[in-house]
Amino acid sequence: GWKMCINCINNCIKNPNTTLKTDPDNHQQQQQQQTTQHLPLHHSGTTNQSTTPNTLIEFFALSTIAKYLSDRRIKSAQDRKLVRDCVFVHATLPPSGPPARAPHPPYIVTAQALVLALCVKEDYPTSWPSPFTLLRSTSASHPELFCRVLQALVDEVVDFDEARTKEERERDSFVKDAMRGISEGGRAAAAA
Repeated sequence: GWKMCINCINNCIKNPNTTLKTDPDNHQQQQQQQTTQHLPLHHSGTTNQSTTPNTLIEFFALSTIAKYLSDRRIKSAQDRKLVRDCVFVHATLPPSGPPARAPHPPYIVTAQALVLALCVKEDYPTSWPSPFTLLRSTSASHPELFCRVLQALVDEVVDFDEARTKEERERDSFVKDAMRGISEGGRAAAAA
């Protein structure tokens, strides 16, 4: 489940340039390997550098974690903290080492942002009182991540969706009210 996905992301953090080995008996890994063999080529004839076996694994892991969060299947605040800490580290690692790594492609940044936004939706302000302070602290070095988290929050919390349950709508209202409190508190402090 999601814990295995966290391990995959941690493995990609520690060994960004190592392609994960495939097990000959694992048909899913063989299918993924076949998929990555047919990646689009740039005009130079080289494989698209933003799509490697590791980035596909990272994307799958982040998408799986997002699904678990969206379905509220990561129950404890401590487990969600583990998720957001891992994803935040993964998202904010500098492209230059150690170890040396390429910048994350946009689809990975979007997946990271969705996971972080879902963590804000579930844990702000009770279990995670300062997500915006943390995000603002990295906005200069990772502006794309900052903007994509904000957009994901609009999609997941701010925009009304009739398909959401009453409990989800109440939770979204609670998060929006807390965010307004920060905005109003910030304006009041600036006016003083």
